[in-house]
Amino acid sequence: TGGSNAFAAPEAFQTRSSSRPSPPPRPDLSSLASSAAPEQHAVSSVPEQKAATEAGVLPLYKIALCCLLTDLKINCRDSLLVSRAQAPSLPGYLDLVEALQQRVAAAAELKDVAALCSVFSGFLRNSLLPSSCSPDVQVRLLHALAEVGLDQRRE
Repeated sequence: TGGSNAFAAPEAFQTRSSSRPSPPPRPDLSSLASSAAPEQHAVSSVPEQKAATEAGVLPLYKIALCCLLTDLKINCRDSLLVSRAQAPSLPGYLDLVEALQQRVAAAAELKDVAALCSVFSGFLRNSLLPSSCSPDVQVRLLHALAEVGLDQRRE
């Protein structure tokens, strides 16, 4: 797969997200520090922090990916039938989406869903569902998902 994302958000969605208010300023952490000994403020090692962060993020990605795949499976079926000349066959398409849903449900690490997160990055970033896109985009999305499915079977 290439470096660019075929599912980048349309310009209208990008301007919407850029007009959001800026987050409130962060408090000065040095003023919140206690007078405890430095060893009591010791920070865990970077690998431990990374593992903890991934463990917290993984369930969120799994839920989001399952929602996107379910939307594609249920709400995009009719539009994909209309553009059937370009779309994979319906049984194959349903099998693909179901296999990817099972893979997401079984994921134990963030790396297990990284390829799907990459394919769906524009949707995740802009809180969009595949059913809100044109049938052409849905067909391209299916082809990208088929590539991910094939790539992961080879591994």
